[in-house]
Amino acid sequence: MKQMHDELKDLFDRCSVIVEYLTTKDPHGGELLKRGYSAAFKRKSLRELRMGYRALIDMTKQLSPHEQSELDMELRKRLGSGTQEAIRDLNDAATQAIRRGAIENEDEFYLLRNYFEEIWEDETKRDEADKISRLLSEFEKRKE
Repeated sequence: MKQMHDELKDLFDRCSVIVEYLTTKDPHGGELLKRGYSAAFKRKSLRELRMGYRALIDMTKQLSPHEQSELDMELRKRLGSGTQEAIRDLNDAATQAIRRGAIENEDEFYLLRNYFEEIWEDETKRDEADKISRLLSEFEKRKE
């Protein structure tokens, strides 16, 4: 139970820093994001917080290189690691699911779906995108 609470708190803190930074760019959108991850934290929904965190990490990819660097420095200063580590961790989790040849849960499903959306137009990653597409379809069929 303590481990789950620690992960909830860590994800909440990371979401807070990212949204705080994004709010400097778009004050109205930041408040909506804050309500979403705060509600997930209150419900102690680790799955929702993980999904929200991944979505925020995806949003940071749209920032300019300078903005990404600023945010990364703020995360490192306040929490000890930045967005690059988060992106690497998410990519590692996606790679594990691909190697395993099966999606085990909804977290992996959403992670792979987001990764698929990033790579599907890249001709150099066509084989990987096809494999992920099959994994996503198989998981959806099992859920029906």
